[in-house]
Amino acid sequence: MPEFEVTAASAEELESLHSFLLGESLNGVRAVLAPGTPAEGELGAAEILTIIFTSGGGVALAQAVNSWVKTRQRGFSLTWRRTGDGSELHVESTGPDAQKDLRAFLTPGQDHD
Repeated sequence: MPEFEVTAASAEELESLHSFLLGESLNGVRAVLAPGTPAEGELGAAEILTIIFTSGGGVALAQAVNSWVKTRQRGFSLTWRRTGDGSELHVESTGPDAQKDLRAFLTPGQDHD
């Protein structure tokens, strides 16, 4: 099952995305918000949203995230990291390129229109 860790420029962004995903009740998608591990010398760490989904869940997840993006009234900054290979995607835009990039990142190897 694919697993991703999502971090954000602010805790509010991550909490908003987490709440939105829970409200969508996506089949085969599990989203868990938890404190991250502090780096050496730090007292605390940012929250991390861990998202795990079954085969086929990537498209539904990408669509849900894109719906969340449309609800944002101000800018946002998310970094998605695929835990299997460590590859990352940084998303700051609400434009169609960001949506295509996120869908391709979440569903590697699938045909993307």
